[in-house]
Amino acid sequence: MISLRTVSMLLVGAHLLLLIAPVSSKNVVCYFHNWAQYRPSPGQMYARNVNPSLCSHLIFAFSQLSGNSMVPYEFNDDTSGGQWQQLNELKLANPKLKTLLALGGYSHGSARFHQMASSQASRADFISKAINLLRYKNFDGLDLDWEYPSDLSPDDFNNFANLIKETREAFEREATIVNNQRLILSVAVAAGLRNAIGSYNVTALDQYVDIVNVMSYDYHGLWESVTGLNAPLLSMDGLDVSSTINWYLGQGLRPSKIHLGFAFFGRTFTLANPANNNIGAPTVGGGINGTYTRTSGILAYYEICDLILKKGYTVNYDAFGQQKYAYSGNQWVSYDDVDTMSVKVDYLLSQDLGGAMIWSLPDDDFSGLFCGQHTYPLTSYISGRVLNAPDKTTASTAASTSTTTASTKTSTTASTTTPISSTIASTTAPISSTTTKTTTPTASTSTSTSSTTTKTTTPTASSTTSSTTTVSSTTASASSQQPIKTTFTCPSKYGFFADPTSCLHYYVCNQDVPLRVQCPANTIYNSVNVVCENKMTTRFVCTI
Repeated sequence: MISLRTVSMLLVGAHLLLLIAPVSSKNVVCYFHNWAQYRPSPGQMYARNVNPSLCSHLIFAFSQLSGNSMVPYEFNDDTSGGQWQQLNELKLANPKLKTLLALGGYSHGSARFHQMASSQASRADFISKAINLLRYKNFDGLDLDWEYPSDLSPDDFNNFANLIKETREAFEREATIVNNQRLILSVAVAAGLRNAIGSYNVTALDQYVDIVNVMSYDYHGLWESVTGLNAPLLSMDGLDVSSTINWYLGQGLRPSKIHLGFAFFGRTFTLANPANNNIGAPTVGGGINGTYTRTSGILAYYEICDLILKKGYTVNYDAFGQQKYAYSGNQWVSYDDVDTMSVKVDYLLSQDLGGAMIWSLPDDDFSGLFCGQHTYPLTSYISGRVLNAPDKTTASTAASTSTTTASTKTSTTASTTTPISSTIASTTAPISSTTTKTTTPTASTSTSTSSTTTKTTTPTASSTTSSTTTVSSTTASASSQQPIKTTFTCPSKYGFFADPTSCLHYYVCNQDVPLRVQCPANTIYNSVNVVCENKMTTRFVCTI
């Protein structure tokens, strides 16, 4: 439903908008990775355990290339009752669900992709075999996860562009021939701009790909020698979600194509000095293995919950990066939870992006046993907000047409993909190699912050455990807030600034771009302390 604030912004009667409330056209694209089956119980997960109501699209990760053919990775992917079958049978419970088969992944590498994509003949052979496999196994589309086309050869910049062009055109022709819905084409793309600039013809992505899943995480990790946030919304060095999305938008990728990546895992470090546990503290490698993920440098969200609730980890909140990090002794982890994800969902909605991408479902607390909440706490939160978000185009039409009635309203389902222009020919002519290569500037200024310490209490199924949470600078994670585009001019390139028109809001500036944020309920923004404070206890006097 449309919020009251949106209703007032549209300047129409609440009764009319409630009658013609638009349906969201945004997606929640969820990955399921097949190695979750090897985790010890209760962290073990199979495709049949997925809740099919939380996602509009469900992607099975991964298949691999053998020559020009897509083949399974695991022994039980493509068997009777195996995981491919389990995944697609979820559509019996949710007929609107779309399933895709992912090809590649980080461990797959580039060599086999390079070989397959290097000629038009081998690409055509791959595409033909892929269509046959997807249809036969009841998938609704293909997800290309080539990490990354720039790794082995500069020729792969054009090879990848031609691959997605020819795949889309073949999907169009096949759908016409068999009189069936066209197969969906999605692509997972890099967040790091060094990889992105050399890998993607963004014009081709925009023209031929239905869903562009931006892997907007892994900005920092165990490969570095200091601690860092895994997926900061903002940063001083340009390694952040906002800078990545701005680059893709600046290259001409339509917002409706972009699906913002949400990481359901944290990146871990072992501190060189346990007494130095801030962001940027020296490290000596990745953190210790998790009980279930069993890999140094990474923890599933539910494992992080377990450490906080049962091991007494201290939790800090970095308000500029809009992420949390936790530490105990020499162990340190950065991660997102519902609080920080709420701000990223605000950002997604304010930019009118096509939806959210989740990596990945087995890392959420799918069992509900670890975080003291319900099952799938992260997925449920994102799904509830993104799939229920009003379509802005439809909302604008509703606001300007007072005679529109609910019975004549046309809505778009979340699983619908944008059709390709009917003017696209079925030729396999190569795409132009011309591209604009840009770089993202890094920050040259600094922002001072203050911190406050609060006590948070998180219930578990059988007990209540308290942990200390330090909030650096501003708390801005009210789940109902939505940043609003304004004409505010940033006083400096980065920082937090008071809203001259409201004590209930403040601005976060990143590379001179302002983001208006609402303080949590019952708080006002103290421009002196640079923090949202309780209205009843603050000494700050609001004069606006």
